Amino acid sequence: MQQDATNPQIRKSYRKLAKQWHPDRNQGNPDATKMFQAIAEAYEVLSDEEKRQVYDVHGKEGLKEGGGGGGGGGFGDMFSSFFGGGGRGGRQQQKKAPNVELNLEVTLKELYTGAEIEVELSKQVVCTKCRGSGAKSPDHVKKCKRCKGKGVVIVQHQLGPGFVQQMQQECDVCGGKGKIVKSKCAVCGGKRVVHGTDDVTIVVEQGMADGHRITFNRAGDQMEDIDVAPGDVVYTVRTSAHKRFTRRGNDLYMIMPITLNEAIVGFSKTFKHLDAHVVTLKRSKVTQPNFVQKVEREGMPHHEFASEHGDLYVTYTVIIPTKLSSTQKGDLSKILAGIPGHTEL
Repeated sequence: MQQDATNPQIRKSYRKLAKQWHPDRNQGNPDATKMFQAIAEAYEVLSDEEKRQVYDVHGKEGLKEGGGGGGGGGFGDMFSSFFGGGGRGGRQQQKKAPNVELNLEVTLKELYTGAEIEVELSKQVVCTKCRGSGAKSPDHVKKCKRCKGKGVVIVQHQLGPGFVQQMQQECDVCGGKGKIVKSKCAVCGGKRVVHGTDDVTIVVEQGMADGHRITFNRAGDQMEDIDVAPGDVVYTVRTSAHKRFTRRGNDLYMIMPITLNEAIVGFSKTFKHLDAHVVTLKRSKVTQPNFVQKVEREGMPHHEFASEHGDLYVTYTVIIPTKLSSTQKGDLSKILAGIPGHTEL
């Protein structure tokens, strides 16, 4: 199989070989079971991005020394681990690159109804040609002769007559990698990473607050140093302004203009909410300018309990005519006559 084979190609090859060497189809062949187990071991490594990368750089010894998989348990343990038993134990905690912090611009409607947003994330990715080894081929990755693949060497310092101090330090030949790349990959130039993109689906849940952080673990830049894990990519929700609503916590606020006539005699008005359901506003009493009406459960859904909603607060502004004709003034004076507190027009 080619070194830059994709995951679908690996799965296809695995199914074909596993079917070919399955012990039930090769009864009487003593080598069938070993071959079948070896195929399972190889698939376990190749189908796991981390194990495959460790193998490409450090070989099978790298897996034994902490990459999981090929440790002293043999083929049987690897096979059972792949199918759900056991884990990758023995792997030391990796160093981690800094997180990538990004803003996610969302609309109030998306926060009300929920949404899935597709974004293209530009970042450093593992070179698909060399699988992060930095070498032209696996044969061009050799064990460092200076440190014998350990990445560290023992040096001696003469402190005085008869006194020698031994210290362990990073190998100055391989830079602590334990491996030497004899011929660099033509695609990444030996850097192990190239510029690429990743398609990310961000799930915006109903009722998320402005400033909410959505984290994608280890989705950041792949580092040139294979021992450093990618950082997280963290999106912070930023709500764009809405032409009708203002949000405060789980409550919504809006301004509704009404005519002078509606302010005096009452009204019934409708509007479409963020999810297009119709809300009816009614007033049978006189509505003073800047009167606030509370409409229960017409606010934002609660993030953790989407069936629960905040309230909607409607502030009414009265549209006052800029001028009246003499006839209109007379008619309005007659209507207002006898009403306490009215002013002559």
